[in-house]
Amino acid sequence: LGTLGPAPRYLQADATDRAALERAGAQVKAWHGRIHGVVHTAIDLRDKSLANMDDARFVAGIAAQTRGSVRLAQAFAHEPLDFLLLFSSVQSYAKAAGQANYAAGCTFLDAYAVALARRGAHPVKVMHWGWWGSVGVVASDAYRERMAHAGIGSIEPAEGMAALETLLGGPRAQLMLLKASQPPLGVDVSPT
Repeated sequence: LGTLGPAPRYLQADATDRAALERAGAQVKAWHGRIHGVVHTAIDLRDKSLANMDDARFVAGIAAQTRGSVRLAQAFAHEPLDFLLLFSSVQSYAKAAGQANYAAGCTFLDAYAVALARRGAHPVKVMHWGWWGSVGVVASDAYRERMAHAGIGSIEPAEGMAALETLLGGPRAQLMLLKASQPPLGVDVSPT
């Protein structure tokens, strides 16, 4: 990114620690004067069937989405944000085997976004992602084979960025991006 403009600056903070997020926000404001938007992209994918998952693994798998999103919203609640963007997943609607904790975390994010939007402090947007096969935590041969078998195609970076631009620039609070040869079982894709 530094070749396209200013080089990114990186801060590390525990997303489940409100004070750490507030310190990071203060540092960003010291550098740039204002924070225009906040994006929650956390995932802790711990694939395992629910029958074989103990409580500790389930809770750890959803903490980045549950505790992380709550602490992030708290830390930036008084900022005049243009938007708060939460990355969720198609898993909120079409549950994949072995991802009960991830689906629960995404479903929490979706409901929490509605509650935050009702408070009206700033616009809240939710992006429900399908599968990213060339970048990210599930860009592996095993997932490529699994997704191909399910008829799911990979979202590529340019497509993802275009979808984000559509979501952030438009009136809708949520958008789903999924490349599939047919709708996943249980997902209503009719326009609303």
